[in-house]
Formats: sequence, C-alpha cells, structure tokens
Amino acid sequence: MVQYINFIDGEQMGKRVTVPLRFETVEAVRDAVFYSPGETISNFVAQACAAELRRRAQRNGAPYPKRTAPLRRGRPINRDRERNAVEE
Repeated sequence: MVQYINFIDGEQMGKRVTVPLRFETVEAVRDAVFYSPGETISNFVAQACAAELRRRAQRNGAPYPKRTAPLRRGRPINRDRERNAVEE
C-alpha cells in the first residue's frame, strides 16, 4: 500500500488512506461539503474520525494503546468460505 505524507513547514500533516464507503454515504458527505463554504472532504472525514475516536475513548475509559503488532492487510478472511474450500 502506498502512503502519501504531506509536510507543511516541516510538520507531518497526514497520510492518505483508501477505504470503501457506501455510495449513499459518499454522496451525503459530498452534499455536506458542497453546502459548507470552505470545507473539504479531507477535513470533513478527518473531523469525523477524530470525533469517533474521542467517543470510543470515552466509552473505553481511555484512548486505545499503541499497536503491538502490524495490522493485517487486505480484506478479512471469511472463515466459513475457507472451511468449505478445504473440505471440497
């Protein structure tokens, strides 16, 4: 996976990520950004992610600790499909 890192005045500003979203969600975000002068899709998504992380940290009682291992890459494995393929 290629990660893009933007630097402004020597500070790391962010990384580019690609995630699949439902068509309706993408269109709703585009509509919200269109009717919000000065807003960008990137800023909208970044604020939404930050708000969700704060919500989850509050529910969890603390922010999540740093990862101790790399994330798995790719799509999750469907265990039922994997079992069926082995049995055939």
